[in-house]
Amino acid sequence: MTGDLPVFFVTRLLNSLLVLVIISMILMGVVQLMPGDAVDMMLRGLSPTAVSQETLDAKRRGLGLDLPGWLQYWNWMTSLLQGDFGRSFTLNVPVGPMIAGRLKSSLILAVPAFMAMIVFGIGLGVVAALKENSPLDRTIQLLSLTAIATPSFLIGSVFIYVFAVKLHWIPAAFNAIDISRFDTLETISFFFAALVFPCITIAAEIVAHVLR
Repeated sequence: MTGDLPVFFVTRLLNSLLVLVIISMILMGVVQLMPGDAVDMMLRGLSPTAVSQETLDAKRRGLGLDLPGWLQYWNWMTSLLQGDFGRSFTLNVPVGPMIAGRLKSSLILAVPAFMAMIVFGIGLGVVAALKENSPLDRTIQLLSLTAIATPSFLIGSVFIYVFAVKLHWIPAAFNAIDISRFDTLETISFFFAALVFPCITIAAEIVAHVLR
């Protein structure tokens, strides 16, 4: 069984990569079928007569939008594999630094949620298996099905309403608070209070799936 684990993980990884490639192809196809293109978005709000057709055609050639759809996808994929995420058409800046700048906030939530997934998902699953058909097992199964069936935005909204609006235990938006005046202990306490419920919101459904 132990020897099968590497093969299992490699197989799942390859399957996941294949799914991502298929999804990217579908999204590219949907974008190609939609009316307009990136140039139309960049010029949104301008009069149709403000820019000549020759200028529009030159802009599309510069962005590679005059190429067939499959070739546009190939160019995008090869650039992506080289670490080039392209440029934002609306902001005219590289996409990579934009993603990196927002990755910090995502990791602050994702890492604790991932740890909760491992600890509670596997832990509760083991407890439910050891206490099969017991009241504890049925309670855990009921909670897991409820978490799977409840949208994350609803769980988050309930947490905000109860613990931020009514009880004032947590800030509704911790990014809006200046923490530069906090000492180390206050900063740790603040982040724990601010992140505990968002992390629970993110982890709830994932934990339930792992548990099942």
